Amino acid sequence: MILIKYSDLLFLGVTVAGIAILGFIIYFNDKTNITNKTFLSFSLVTVGWGVFNYLNYNVINEVFILWFIRLVMFFAIFQAYYFFKLMYVFPDKTIDIDKKLHKISFAVVLFVAGLTLTPWVFSGVIKNSNNPVYQPQSEFGIAIFAIATILLVFLGFFFLWKKYKQANNKNQKNQFVLLFIGTLLMFSLIIIFNLILPVFFKNTRFIPFGALFVFPFIILTFYAFYKHKLFNV
Repeated sequence: MILIKYSDLLFLGVTVAGIAILGFIIYFNDKTNITNKTFLSFSLVTVGWGVFNYLNYNVINEVFILWFIRLVMFFAIFQAYYFFKLMYVFPDKTIDIDKKLHKISFAVVLFVAGLTLTPWVFSGVIKNSNNPVYQPQSEFGIAIFAIATILLVFLGFFFLWKKYKQANNKNQKNQFVLLFIGTLLMFSLIIIFNLILPVFFKNTRFIPFGALFVFPFIILTFYAFYKHKLFNV
């Protein structure tokens, strides 16, 4: 019974440990590699997203709940951005990033990140008797957040697909396929159950499973290490 009661904390612990270990293994394998540095950034913001997602339904003070939900969104936009950037630079050690694309995308992310901390995205929270988790009261800014986040994730998959088509050896293609499946499962679950259902359908019952949604990415990335020497690890 205790295991069931604290299963969400167990999921969080395993997820945070798994994604952090992935990030630091890759980073320390080659600290100068731009792909490795970007993956570490992606890992750390995912840890932040997972921690605040857990905290937002484990406190009873409505002020803290509101701010934890805002911080979930704050980390979510950076999670989408670093995924986009990772797919842009992967698997290169060095790359000349398009300065115009970098400036525009980062400026948009900073604007949206700041917006998530204001009442223009979530103005408050309400208790819904049908759901175990407080329901955020969304405002017009949530549309801006949703568009920016989904666009960044879409562009990330677009760059990954392009590199898959350009790959000239089977092992590298297999790396791309595993990354694609892992990230597709992760972002699909997060967008559906942590964004669309809570915000647009007022259903927050799946929020406690947020950490579990990162598992496919962790498992398939570890497998890609073992089987296909992903990131040359």
